[in-house]
Amino acid sequence: GQGSYKVKGRDLIRQQFWALFVKRWHHTRRNRKGFVASIILPAVFVCIAMIFAMIVPPPQDYPPLKIDPFIYKNQLYTFFSNDAPEAPQTDALMSALLSQP
Repeated sequence: GQGSYKVKGRDLIRQQFWALFVKRWHHTRRNRKGFVASIILPAVFVCIAMIFAMIVPPPQDYPPLKIDPFIYKNQLYTFFSNDAPEAPQTDALMSALLSQP
């Protein structure tokens, strides 16, 4: 109608932001449990997790672990296929697989 105008540009963005802020404020004011469950509790849990992360002692330098199948006491079974028994590389591989380090 007469005397009205269209809001454009920054004023429109500011007005929309303010309307959303007021709408969220009224929603939060009416639903306190929802606000606590969606905003407060996650923040509290993050703070608790950060506190526990700071309590953990710093990592120490442990000696390197020996990764070798012969450290186990029981007999080991290794399955492999010898497709080229006449090749010279196969003998070296067979002796490496079957001997202890």
